[in-house]
Amino acid sequence: MTINILMIDDDENLCKDTKELLESENIKTENIIVEYETDFDSGFKNIKKNHYDLIILDVYKGKAGTSNPYKLGKEEVFVKIKQYDFIPIIFYTGIIGDVKDLESEIVKIVRKGDGTDKLIEQITAIINSEFFGIKKKLDNYIRESIRNYLWDFVHDEWDSIKGIKDELSMGYLLMRRLAKSLSKEQIKIILGDSKISSDKIHPMEVYIYPPFKLDEYETGDILKKDNMLYVILTPSCDFVIRNDKRKTDCAILAKCTPLSEFDEFNQCKADKSSKTKKNNLLKIIDSSQTKYYFLPETPFIKNHIVDFQELLTEKYGNLKNYERIARIDDPFVQSMVSSFIRHYNRIGTPDLDYDYIFDHI
Repeated sequence: MTINILMIDDDENLCKDTKELLESENIKTENIIVEYETDFDSGFKNIKKNHYDLIILDVYKGKAGTSNPYKLGKEEVFVKIKQYDFIPIIFYTGIIGDVKDLESEIVKIVRKGDGTDKLIEQITAIINSEFFGIKKKLDNYIRESIRNYLWDFVHDEWDSIKGIKDELSMGYLLMRRLAKSLSKEQIKIILGDSKISSDKIHPMEVYIYPPFKLDEYETGDILKKDNMLYVILTPSCDFVIRNDKRKTDCAILAKCTPLSEFDEFNQCKADKSSKTKKNNLLKIIDSSQTKYYFLPETPFIKNHIVDFQELLTEKYGNLKNYERIARIDDPFVQSMVSSFIRHYNRIGTPDLDYDYIFDHI
């Protein structure tokens, strides 16, 4: 795999030395290619024009600590890079105090006085990080998918698709095809994860997180207020404004109880038999049950039970007083709503007298 690095520093000799060092260094057996620019304007033109996996960035133009050096990094370059693309950054600077608060798994800081060994260490840390590998694989997949679509379909079938060759129609086709191509099997191939099961659901697949920052609320939005979670059950179409009015002014919310606080779960824990305990637990979290709906635990939400018997009605305008945590994704949100409808659409009938029937057969 080739790692493309852009270095921006007004010290050209340092740039040349760093380029030579990194391109000769065996970092995780990757092929390192380094470009450099001695001013940010040229560097940013390169960022907009080319694809880079990592940027090494100075904070100052001129010698740090002089009377009034021109500051490059934090307020100007860093913000512009963030606005344009996601590219991990290593601040390589003589004075680290001005950017220390930016340090994270994505942004690293190396003091020039610490030498190139530290720089190589931080480059290696970024390359080894999971987010770097995932982004690289996804970038390659999307680029390859678009290439295949435009060359193998649009170019080769041009005469047969003249009726839909306007940019908007072709854009819809391409985006929908790309979205549908990200099936579980394809994700398994992209991530190279043999542990992904084709017939089982990973908890992360249940949610969209963080939720899209939409002006409107949707079915399956998970909201938080006063440390309590709620899920919107009202169909999204009822929130659509037509003729300056919504179909409904209110939203139905179902209360979510942490599994650890759920009475039936604590009763299960008291069972001495592990088999009985497991069977009783499955009855609670089985989504075919019409009384509850189970939300599995992820790093952003604990195991919760959506209780269809714990409902409240909230004015749509008051939903802004809740924090939107995540959204239950398709098809799980449809499954939850179906369970909710079944629970309140039951028609009870008396049992037949089976003893009488058996006696007369």
